[in-house]
Amino acid sequence: MNVILTAEDIAVSFGSNHVLKSVSFELGAGEVLGVIGPNGAGKTVLLNVISGIQKADKGKLVFKGQDLLKQSVVQRARNGFGRTFQIPRSFSQMTVFENCLVGAVFGRDMTERASKQKVREVLELIGLEQKKYEFAGKLGLLERKRLEIGMALTSDPKVLLLDEVAGGLTESEVTEVLEIVRRIKSSGIGIMWIEHVLQTMLSGTDRVMLLAEGTNVISGLPEEVMASPEVERVYLGSADNILKRKRKKFGAGPEKGDCENRE
Repeated sequence: MNVILTAEDIAVSFGSNHVLKSVSFELGAGEVLGVIGPNGAGKTVLLNVISGIQKADKGKLVFKGQDLLKQSVVQRARNGFGRTFQIPRSFSQMTVFENCLVGAVFGRDMTERASKQKVREVLELIGLEQKKYEFAGKLGLLERKRLEIGMALTSDPKVLLLDEVAGGLTESEVTEVLEIVRRIKSSGIGIMWIEHVLQTMLSGTDRVMLLAEGTNVISGLPEEVMASPEVERVYLGSADNILKRKRKKFGAGPEKGDCENRE
């Protein structure tokens, strides 16, 4: 694996709340690394640290031999980092084309001519070339998710950070997102993908990392990680909740008063 991003012992605290205690991982070019974990595990905080939005208390983040933790958000974007957010952040009163143009011009400091060409390429990749003159505020959820990915891609990143781009979508729409991710991966971009939709982690990643209790509990092949007892323990819930789910799954029905609260 051609490693392009290395994190060592990343730690972040908010007062006495140690959200990340010691997180280490490697990301390769053209690799999709999935990140799963319960709410509050620090998944988005980790992406914020990588993109420069959040400062790390300690640790090391190396990209192309440079320590990223010393770089600003703008420097990281122009050096090859793009990211999406859980809630799409497109400009509703601007067209799809204009939104992507912002990413190219300001995210990578391209010339106007190069920016427009890059936008055309990205719109074709994400399947929005037919809607390039529509206002972002008029788009449906799937189209807004596509646009969110497109805005990140127009800065021509080497590392793409995806934060729940499949959240809220139907099963068929998730399949469309998976196809977009496969196209991006084939171009050699390294992808770090946070998601609660487990279908995406099994079908769309090369490796999966389970984040919990401030550290990466386990990482490996998607099938192995998803079948591990660690995932049952910290991601799916307590032993009692697991037993209740198994009873329901195999026909015993829920116990009296059982109220599931699955993500």
